[in-house]
Amino acid sequence: MRIGSAVYQANTFLNSDTIANPYFKDYFLNQTWEKFTLTVTDAHGQMASDSIRVRFSSWGIIPEPCTILKERNDSCRLPARCGVGGGIPPYTYNWTPSDALSDTTIEAPWCYTSEDRTYSVTIVDSCGCSVSSNIIVEIVTSDIRQNDYKEKDAYMKTGRIYLDSSYSNCQFFLFTTDGRLLYSGISDSEIDVSFCTQSHCNYIMLLKSQSGKHYLFKLFNP
Repeated sequence: MRIGSAVYQANTFLNSDTIANPYFKDYFLNQTWEKFTLTVTDAHGQMASDSIRVRFSSWGIIPEPCTILKERNDSCRLPARCGVGGGIPPYTYNWTPSDALSDTTIEAPWCYTSEDRTYSVTIVDSCGCSVSSNIIVEIVTSDIRQNDYKEKDAYMKTGRIYLDSSYSNCQFFLFTTDGRLLYSGISDSEIDVSFCTQSHCNYIMLLKSQSGKHYLFKLFNP
């Protein structure tokens, strides 16, 4: 059996390859169907073969929670699959708490909360395997600076973000424009973001000062 560039024998995954009803002692992580072939030989040397295809349900999850920024009177959609991959469809969804959600049983419900809140979603696939993750909804306060910042305050160039010195020692969060958290930490006048390799792309940066003020910047990676 070949998985990627590696070749495995059946007994890598089965407790025995010489009995009629083996069980799986290990499983493969890839999400594709893999074929196992059984050949039976009787006392007269007559042979017959049959095969079965097997696919394991497995989940992968990014430990960092997904954070979404929302204005108090606005709405947003909660992406159940943010940072979660795998499973075998179809899926069922269960969101908690149900407060300020349009539906707790769909993949991407609308959220109308007016306060900071953490939602949890449990996804169950067709095999009954489940995974849970958290979505953090953070309300943007009224003192936020949005779209009207000066270029000298914050800009992005050659894999680095440059900030005005007045924003040093703030807690920062760097997001994609669809709300996916990429990076967080404590700000300095320069922040290394060399992992942002895609050019001509926009990013969102949220800064939280020690006094509790919020600053939001739209950054363009040239």
